[in-house]
Amino acid sequence: MDQEPIVSTEGELIVRHESEVGLLSTGESSALSEIISRSLVHLKTCKALVVPERRAGEEQEFEIALGVKIVMCWIPPGDFLMGSLNEESGRSADETQHRVTISQGFWLGKYPVTQVQWKAVMGSNPSHFTGSNLPVECVSWDAISEPGGFMEKANHFAAVSEIFFLPTEAQWEYACGAGVTTSLNNGKNLMPNDWVCPNLDEIAWYHENSGNETHPVGQKKANGWGLHDMHGNVFEWCMDWHDVYTDAAQVDPQGPDLGSGRVIRGGSWLGDAYWCHVAAHCLNFDNPASTSSDCGFRIARSSGPSRVPKCEDVEA
Repeated sequence: MDQEPIVSTEGELIVRHESEVGLLSTGESSALSEIISRSLVHLKTCKALVVPERRAGEEQEFEIALGVKIVMCWIPPGDFLMGSLNEESGRSADETQHRVTISQGFWLGKYPVTQVQWKAVMGSNPSHFTGSNLPVECVSWDAISEPGGFMEKANHFAAVSEIFFLPTEAQWEYACGAGVTTSLNNGKNLMPNDWVCPNLDEIAWYHENSGNETHPVGQKKANGWGLHDMHGNVFEWCMDWHDVYTDAAQVDPQGPDLGSGRVIRGGSWLGDAYWCHVAAHCLNFDNPASTSSDCGFRIARSSGPSRVPKCEDVEA
């Protein structure tokens, strides 16, 4: 007898024979048997969508405007030590290490949002350095996240709400590191000179090698989960207000309700090496209305479908 999928939970594909479904109720009450039987009939009737298990770094394209897509990589749930060790080069005093759990997987842009993508959604290009495949910059947190901004328009196009969003600082750092414990996501560390670091050259455009300008996205080596330009090129806005860390463990931290500025991460073409390390936190924030030529962003997307199908939507 052919196997058929009957249950999908958090990305895991569970397959049973129909006969095995019957065995689930062996020794149980008739009420439980009835529930299981009806559930199987419902799933067959709806031809329920089965979500296969996703692998870290798996790529998928999503349309954000008519004819314009963005490539995103799958970031799996997990936990990590956020912040930096006391002996780490380039660290700041407020990068106290603490365990953070990312309870839900999510999608994150393979590259920073480019100028052609921004223009398709917003209708104009505010960037100082211009080029369709350059990262968009001179964009404020407000222009991205406030009503009428990039996220609202991208979600309106997708006919959903809160599917696309700015990553939290914790999500950003977790995705940047991609499981490494070094200060750079290529498995190397910042060198003692906080301003210049040859270990950055293969993964980042920063002050020492950028020629004082941005560069097309994706020219430097990706991290372990397929993400390019997490170090350098442009700072990236995050959702959170900036705050001082504690050593308490956290689950899906969202940052404080208010702070001195919105978090920016990753370093930029203008910054020195120490701005670029995975955990850089101290001065990495800015006024949400700021439109700096070294600040862009990367789009995130929730793991759920844009619309949950009803039985009548699916072919009988």
